[in-house]
Amino acid sequence: MKLLIVSAWYKPFVHPRAHRWSALAEYWAKKGHEVHVITARVNTPKGLTNLNGVFVHRVGFDSLKEYVYQITGEKNGRGRVDVKPAQATWYWAILEWLYRQIWKRIYFPDDTCIWYFPAKRKLLKLLSTEKFDGLITVSLPFTDHLLGLAAKEKYLGLPWIADTGDPFSFQAKAPNSSFLYTPLNKKLEKEVLTKADAVTVTVENLIAQYATEFGADYANRLSVIPPLLHPKPVSGNNVSALEGSKLVLSYFGSFYAPTRSPEPFIRLLERAALLFPEFFTNVTVEIWGEVFPEFYELFSKNPLVELKGLRSREQCREAMFKADVLINIGNTTDFQLPSKAVDYLVSGRPVFHLSFVKSDPFRDVFLGHPAFYHMEANSEVFSDEAIKEWVYWLGMKKVLPEKYIIEQMIQPFLIEQVSQQYIKLISDKLVAPTPDNPEE
Repeated sequence: MKLLIVSAWYKPFVHPRAHRWSALAEYWAKKGHEVHVITARVNTPKGLTNLNGVFVHRVGFDSLKEYVYQITGEKNGRGRVDVKPAQATWYWAILEWLYRQIWKRIYFPDDTCIWYFPAKRKLLKLLSTEKFDGLITVSLPFTDHLLGLAAKEKYLGLPWIADTGDPFSFQAKAPNSSFLYTPLNKKLEKEVLTKADAVTVTVENLIAQYATEFGADYANRLSVIPPLLHPKPVSGNNVSALEGSKLVLSYFGSFYAPTRSPEPFIRLLERAALLFPEFFTNVTVEIWGEVFPEFYELFSKNPLVELKGLRSREQCREAMFKADVLINIGNTTDFQLPSKAVDYLVSGRPVFHLSFVKSDPFRDVFLGHPAFYHMEANSEVFSDEAIKEWVYWLGMKKVLPEKYIIEQMIQPFLIEQVSQQYIKLISDKLVAPTPDNPEE
C-alpha cells in the first residue's frame, strides 16, 4: 500500500501528534508499505529525505515563530528541546506582544496557515505524479485538514482519513478570532466531516460532542482509534514510592488556558504546604514540558516547583519511570484525552489526577489501577479535609499494579492494534484516485 500523510508536525518536532504519526509512518514502512509525509521544516533543511524508510518532504514553516527562528538563527527559543524555561527577554517579549495583538487576531484557520500554500503545492504535485492508495491528514493544526479538502476537490476517488486529535470549531478557547471566523470555522469543519471518507478521533466522548454540535448524521461518520503507546517499554517501575530520600511528583506535558491551566494545582500545592509544612520539605514537583509565557511566573515563584523544559520523549519516559507520583491536571472539557495517559499507565507508577469534569476519559483509562487517586476540582477552593486526604495518600506506601495487569490494560494502545484500524479504514474505501480535472 502506498500512503501519503500530511502533518505539519513530524519528527524531530516534539508534540503528541508528531510522535504518533512518526511512529505509525515508520512502522508501516518496516511492514513494506511505501509511505510519504509532507511536513514543515523545524530546524531542518528543505527538501526530500528518507528517514527510517519514510519519504519525508519538508516545505515551509508551521508557524510565524518558526519562520522567525529560521531567519534569526535562534537556537534556544521557546519550543526548542533541552531549553530550560526562562523569563522572556525584552526582544522576545515585544514579538510575543505583537503576535497576540496583531497576528493572532487575523490569522486563519490557525497559526499554521503560513504553511498552507507551500504544502498545497507539494501535495498536488505529488498527487499528480504518484498514485497513492490513501491520504491521511492530521489535526491539530486544522490547516492540515484544509489541505485534505484541497486534495479531495481534485482527486475524488482518493481515500481520505481526517485524523482529529482535537476538534476545531468548538474548542474551549477559539483557535482564531471569534469575531471574524466563528461561522466559517463551523462551516469548514462540517465540510471535513462530509467530504472525508473517514474521520478518526481518540475518545468516544468527542463523537458525542460532534453529535451535539453538528447532529447525529455527521457524528456517525466518526470512528475511535485510541492513543498510541510506542515504543512499548520492556517493563515499568514497580518499586513503591517513598523508598527514596525525596518524594518526586512529576507532571509531563504543556498547559493551555482555559482548557488545561496549572493554577488550580498550584493553589492546591500552596495550601497543602501551609497545612503540612514538614511533609512538603521533602517534596519536589517537576514540570516536564514547554512552559508558555503566561504561566512562567506562576511556576517560578513556587519553591517546590522545578521546571525541566521541553525534552525528548526518551528523556521524559526515563524520568516518568523514576517518579514517585505522576501528576495529571485534567482538561475542563470531557471530549479530549491527553495522549500521555497511556504512557502514565504503562509506567506502573502511582498517578494523581486533578479532575474537572464528571465524564472524565482520563479517569476511565485507569479503571482498576490500584495506585490511581483522583480529586475533583469543582470549586476555586479545596477543602482542608480533601487536602488532608490527598497528603495522606501521597505519604502512604502504595500497592502498585502487577505487570500482567498493566500488560492487559495497554493492549488496545499498542502500535499493532492502532495501525490495523487505520489500514482497515483505507482498505475499505480503496478506489484508484482519478482527477476530476487532470489539468492543474
